Amino acid sequence: MEGAANIDFVLFRDRWMVAENTFRPPWYHKNIMSELMGNIHGIYDDKPVGFIPDGMSLHNMMLPHGADKNIFGEASSAELEQAYLANTMSFMFETRFPNT
Repeated sequence: MEGAANIDFVLFRDRWMVAENTFRPPWYHKNIMSELMGNIHGIYDDKPVGFIPDGMSLHNMMLPHGADKNIFGEASSAELEQAYLANTMSFMFETRFPNT
């Protein structure tokens, strides 16, 4: 399909979260791509409990996924200030092709 990516690759490393005084929506979403998400080491900010190093998740296209109720509540009421996420490495592959 013209204009659509066949595959995307993302690496989540140490980073600054710097959106001050701006609502940071929690990570719950659905999209038209299938996602394979993995945690290499450290804590992934979307799932600080239960998404251990060497853990992975797989979400087919148009399947809602993301933070659980507790993380959603914490993110929705968190103090909006600079935060540095350190000692973390996670990855994600996305593809427009469905998991079959």
